[in-house]
Amino acid sequence: RENFGRYDHIPCELFRINNSRSVILRGYTKQIELGRTSYDLRIQKDGLVHPRLGPMFEGPNGASVRPNGPFLQELVRVFEETNSVIYRLPEGTRLPPDLVCLHEHTEHHSIQCAVPMTLHQLNTKITEFFHKYGEEMTKSEFEERYPFI
Repeated sequence: RENFGRYDHIPCELFRINNSRSVILRGYTKQIELGRTSYDLRIQKDGLVHPRLGPMFEGPNGASVRPNGPFLQELVRVFEETNSVIYRLPEGTRLPPDLVCLHEHTEHHSIQCAVPMTLHQLNTKITEFFHKYGEEMTKSEFEERYPFI
């Protein structure tokens, strides 16, 4: 599938549901070792996360974000982490030069690295971006502000 867009800013109001205030992306190899099938990115042989430069969607490579809509609302509805945080990222917010937003498919977007970096660096950069520019909400605050469709 072809990516729908690559942006140096947040192209529309986007949300991330997170287990805590910090973004902790899950590498493929570690998840498989734990017997899990869901992951956020693949760490390459050099130990770094690399940007996806091609036009085609090649699988997860960063922090998933979505606009408000039925799919996001269902995710919020079933998310049961007690320390969960929902980040709202305002449309037009500029990303730092080492991050990029990809509209990968359907309504799914992803905040990814624009240059190679370690997983720790990527987690730190995305967390700092969310803390500086994102609005934090609890599940109940989200549900009150964005009534379920």
